[in-house]
Amino acid sequence: MKTVVLMCCLAGTLLVQAEEMNILMVGNSYTMQSWEMLNGFLAADPAVDASITLQVAGGKKLFEFVEDEELLDLLNGDTKWNFVVLQDQSQLPALAFNPDLPDVEENRAAFDAGGPRLIELIHRAQPQVEIVLFETWARHPGPEKWKTLVTWFDNDPDVMMKYLAEGYRSLIRRPGPDGWDHSGFVRLAPVGEAFLAWYKHNGYGDDAKKLHKSDNSHPAVPGAYLTGAVFYETITGRKSADVSFDGGLENGLADGLRQTATRAVEAERSRAIKQ
Repeated sequence: MKTVVLMCCLAGTLLVQAEEMNILMVGNSYTMQSWEMLNGFLAADPAVDASITLQVAGGKKLFEFVEDEELLDLLNGDTKWNFVVLQDQSQLPALAFNPDLPDVEENRAAFDAGGPRLIELIHRAQPQVEIVLFETWARHPGPEKWKTLVTWFDNDPDVMMKYLAEGYRSLIRRPGPDGWDHSGFVRLAPVGEAFLAWYKHNGYGDDAKKLHKSDNSHPAVPGAYLTGAVFYETITGRKSADVSFDGGLENGLADGLRQTATRAVEAERSRAIKQ
């Protein structure tokens, strides 16, 4: 499934030195259910003339995109991408890095067959591109038909988030003779850590401030909005509070989510500089 959305605004100075910003997003339902908020932030920014192209399918893992003909055509075609966003299946990075799980080696092999190979493939095809990793969030504690949090992570979002972050960060830099350093062209959009920070401040019991849908996995409107704010700040280097886009949320909620996004992105930048 592929969707292309064009956004045309007043041309201005971009983080990328080009008149247009071409963004390709590769992933599954989490991307499908949150990309429109990034679209909203970018469309509200008068300095941006951007397009977003989606290459997504529900439940699809990154290793399944490695030989995806539509994706390969997009990467080897005429479009010069400024950013490519990669989102793996929502459990896989955490399952691949939790050493206490019985199938950790099998999950690590599946994880390594996806992100690392796609990063190299993208970089060879489009050496100018910046790759942005969509660090997804932990499941919400409570009823969940997949029982991911209860089965594999002690019903603790902190535990799941720890391994999600470890997995995605390993795609940037992994030590050892068979490792790599992609830090020159790969960065992290710390969406999952923004989710966790929001819940640590507001708790998990307030439905008015819940970021997850009732399935306790996918993003509700506030969660999608927070995702869009994190991506906007990661990609442009500007603050989400500086554009007039509230995502249809009441101002107090939107303001709080933008502040949470800014803190998460600033913390990630500081961490990246120190490494």
